[in-house]
Amino acid sequence: IVDDVIASFAVLPNRITIPLAESVDLSDLQYPIPEGLLRVQILEARELVKSDFSLIGGGAPDPYVIMEVGAQKFRTETKNNTSNPAWEETFESFIDNSIGQELEIYLYDRDIASKDSKIGSVDIKIGSVVEDGVQEIWLPLEKAKQGKIHLNLEWFSLSSDPLHFRYTKGKESVAVLFVKLIKAQNLPTSSRLAVTRKVFCKVSVGDTTLNSFLAHGDETVWGQSLRFLLTDPHEEARIEVMDGNEN
Repeated sequence: IVDDVIASFAVLPNRITIPLAESVDLSDLQYPIPEGLLRVQILEARELVKSDFSLIGGGAPDPYVIMEVGAQKFRTETKNNTSNPAWEETFESFIDNSIGQELEIYLYDRDIASKDSKIGSVDIKIGSVVEDGVQEIWLPLEKAKQGKIHLNLEWFSLSSDPLHFRYTKGKESVAVLFVKLIKAQNLPTSSRLAVTRKVFCKVSVGDTTLNSFLAHGDETVWGQSLRFLLTDPHEEARIEVMDGNEN
């Protein structure tokens, strides 16, 4: 719980910002344009062993992968009763600072009767992927008796030049959209005068919907930026101003 609370405001992409000059826009410090995009293909693993033998099921694990990039977390499907799982799942993450930041991969064994146990893990410096552009690697699991994982890593720098745009046949992202919510004005008067007004924005692009934080009182100011990955640059953004008192 403590880790989650700290990550919610102090682990990238979250920030604690302190402006040192009045002319600085606080929202630009707190929500800068990211350095780039990291695409991770979790392909497969080999020679995994069950971390704790159970009478329920066989001797092979039921593995899945948790991937962490800063405060962002992703999870693969669970593969049942296999020491050589194949996932072939792709995840994409914005990277705010590649220098010193790491990609953390954790393999777990699902256990129905008790808490899932960790099989092993690997850490990868994102800066090395930035230098190479593409890495296809097998890595031995750390803190494990045996086992290795197969990954394909790709780095993409952001560009506003339309000549750099390329379509892809797969479901990978081809563009990004940043929606900066500044403030709302002239909103209808609330019918519940005794209740402090709480307003938030719901922004939907494709299958992704993100909510802003709640703005309280008559001054409905956010200064917040939301990030979207686009598989089609012709997708539309739908922005709805919502009454937070009704939730």
